[in-house]
Amino acid sequence: MTLPNSFVTLNKNRVTFFLFLLFILSMMVSCAKTENQNGKLSTTDTQGNTVRIEKPAQRIVVLYEPLLETVYMLQKQETLVGIPSKIYTDADNHKAYALMDTRIAEKKIATPGDMESANLESLVAMNPDLVIAYQLSPNVISSLKEMGIAVYMGKSETYQDIEKEIKDLALLLDAKERGEALLSFAKKEFEMMAQAVKDVTPKSAYFSWANGRIYTTTGQTSMMNECLVFAGVKNVCTSQMDQANINPETLASWNPDVIFMWNDSPSLFYQNPQLSGVNAIKHKQIYTLMPMHYFNPHTLKALLTTLYMQSWAYQMHSEEILLQKSKEYLVFLYGEKTGNALFQQFRKS
Repeated sequence: MTLPNSFVTLNKNRVTFFLFLLFILSMMVSCAKTENQNGKLSTTDTQGNTVRIEKPAQRIVVLYEPLLETVYMLQKQETLVGIPSKIYTDADNHKAYALMDTRIAEKKIATPGDMESANLESLVAMNPDLVIAYQLSPNVISSLKEMGIAVYMGKSETYQDIEKEIKDLALLLDAKERGEALLSFAKKEFEMMAQAVKDVTPKSAYFSWANGRIYTTTGQTSMMNECLVFAGVKNVCTSQMDQANINPETLASWNPDVIFMWNDSPSLFYQNPQLSGVNAIKHKQIYTLMPMHYFNPHTLKALLTTLYMQSWAYQMHSEEILLQKSKEYLVFLYGEKTGNALFQQFRKS
């Protein structure tokens, strides 16, 4: 019996389609196996390294303080088994973190290193599945990876870095929903601040770093510069350096409308006769961001930094409103209980 050509063609098409489905399914299985072999969770850190981990990290060591803050903001502090040593040695830091974690208050979390160094044996002894750092030697990184310990290298130099690091750690710590909430909140607040000064002529601003370094300022490539931009002021320093050193004559020629200081006294400017003609000094428009812990621009506390700089520059809010907004930010970033405790410490400082 001879089958009609149409029937043969139809069956050939069905066979072809069936084989195509088998091919697709085999590819999906193959990809799934590869993903499982290479790590179920994968990202590229902000220093350009690939990070793979089998499952959300349960034991982490964080040696870079801005990303330690991120872990607390993601509400994943229970995963911490190691932190930077400066959390205990820096009095202001320890005072704040003690409110965030009773283990830190009692100095019960190990400190295997700091931002720029770490002890390999101490790291391994903590049996982490993820180490988060800013700077580690290539040998330490390769040794950790050989032992199956994932390494994430952060830098938090720009707001784009901060956003990516929050997304990455949210992925690696199984906190995606919280990460999205943090970024959505920050985006909304920064947009509101931008809207508030969109029709205002920008003030010119100068920023000076701490420890009496009034001639060390922030360049165009720094996170502090991004806070100035978010605040709607113009950074008088056009250098592409993160921290630029200048002289009194340069500062006088820039003649900023407002000066922001990092944890120093305005008297360093007011008592300097070389700078008496600068507008910010003549009109007493010098403001200090302190305590430093609460104005760290390398975290989402850049919201606080921007809020205060904008309000000071444009005389926008009363002290009462600034405190209300500060409380709102801290409670959202750290949760009701911890946020309120941090706010009480902040307002008394």
